[in-house]
Amino acid sequence: ECMARALEGLGFVRPDEAWISEVFASITTFNTLGKDDFVQFVRGYTQRQKQFYNSEFRLCDADGSGLVERSELSQLLRKFGHEPMRHVLDEVISEFDKDGGGTLCVDEFEEIMDVLRRREGFSLKEY
Repeated sequence: ECMARALEGLGFVRPDEAWISEVFASITTFNTLGKDDFVQFVRGYTQRQKQFYNSEFRLCDADGSGLVERSELSQLLRKFGHEPMRHVLDEVISEFDKDGGGTLCVDEFEEIMDVLRRREGFSLKEY
């Protein structure tokens, strides 16, 4: 629980307890972390989160293009427990779709996930 609060203090939204345990166990068998170990823990947790986003993105990329379209994004967000309204989905796509093509690459998707978790599913205007 302390590690979850520490991660929240660093900007992680609702840290995953299983990931915390996994990363913590990979660093030490003790119950505490020193400063250097804590930095390693945060890096490890960040990497674990990126791996998860990446693997789920790849599974949802139905056509194997390396991009997800609106329908694929909507399906992927539901899998993560988000049920964004159409206007929220439109807004986050336009906010993060850097090339304006209406599709998102994995990096843009990671940014959207972080923002939606922080905003708790609301659009920027509603937040």
